[in-house]
Amino acid sequence: NPSIYLEAMAYFGISPKETLIIEDSAVGLASAYSSCGNVMRVDGPQDIVYEKIIEYGKRKYMERL
Repeated sequence: NPSIYLEAMAYFGISPKETLIIEDSAVGLASAYSSCGNVMRVDGPQDIVYEKIIEYGKRKYMERL
């Protein structure tokens, strides 16, 4: 259920296009994708580092061109 992501977006007044969701579990990923936010799949907390987040952003930007 994507409601937790949608509620957070509404609380902060941002759209799914402006949202980055970082997830590692299958259930969390399904919910995140359902929210239509930008989803970065990770294997665990060790993957949540600045360099990987920046690389993800660059890749998503290039996909839009």
